[in-house]
Amino acid sequence: MRTRIFLTLIALFVSLDAQGQAQRGSNRPDINLQTFKAPGTIPSIGEILRNFHGSYAVSYMGPRLNGSPIETYNVFIPDVAPVQLFHSLKFGYQATEDLQIGVGADIVQNVSDGVMGVTGFIRGRTSEWYDPYLYFDLPNLIRVDGWFVFTSASFSLPIGPASINAAKITSLILQQSWNVNTQSPFHFGFGWFLNPQFYNDPLPQGFTDRQTLFFSFGPNLGYDISRTVSIRASASFNVEHRSPNPNGLFHLGEALPDTARGTLTWSPDVSPLFVSFGGYVQSVLWSPSIDTSIVGGSFSIGF
Repeated sequence: MRTRIFLTLIALFVSLDAQGQAQRGSNRPDINLQTFKAPGTIPSIGEILRNFHGSYAVSYMGPRLNGSPIETYNVFIPDVAPVQLFHSLKFGYQATEDLQIGVGADIVQNVSDGVMGVTGFIRGRTSEWYDPYLYFDLPNLIRVDGWFVFTSASFSLPIGPASINAAKITSLILQQSWNVNTQSPFHFGFGWFLNPQFYNDPLPQGFTDRQTLFFSFGPNLGYDISRTVSIRASASFNVEHRSPNPNGLFHLGEALPDTARGTLTWSPDVSPLFVSFGGYVQSVLWSPSIDTSIVGGSFSIGF
């Protein structure tokens, strides 16, 4: 049975003042690695083209369990907000069996009008591009008996209006997923996500502070119902650092609300493509309620 590795990029968002940068999750396509030539040999054009890989993913932050069908509870604000789509496009080259290098871009899209949050702010249809980024996927950087460890790193190109306004230099992302190798239909793992951000000084006018570090950690437990259908439960615990900070450089405070999520995924075999459909229920972990719990979905395709 084909191994399916589900990787979650934990989302981050920095309030309503347009400082924010978001990175969100999508299933990565399984990569059919080619046989690489010995040093000094020149691969054919066909072999080069076969080592290019791309993927598109869209996630739907759907309605609350208690509320209008056009509004969701958005943990990145946090507040009631329009239901939302998050699009992610990636294109990369498999340089070796141990390294894929590529570029990516994301866009967030509010798809409903006239949603009033608890602050009284009315939100409507909007779209916003985030900084493009260069990424490096390193599936074999760390080898531990009994585990599959996937490592990824990226840095952003700060050309978006929000980054320019915040005088951002770049945003680095380091992340790993650890999954137990097992022949059982049960799966267990955990992942972590570290996002330091760098800025020019002084602090721009109108800014009280800027997020300089975001860290997230979470376990996950899954079960394969069949060869193509699986269920998964996961959690995300988050902290951040903002600067300037009266409590000092090493003070970490609460970031996004900690969340729990249950997901059902269908990954039909349409080789050579990777296709995945998912649905989920998400709740605030420590104070769950139907007012802050949402349903959503996802779709991804890659080659």
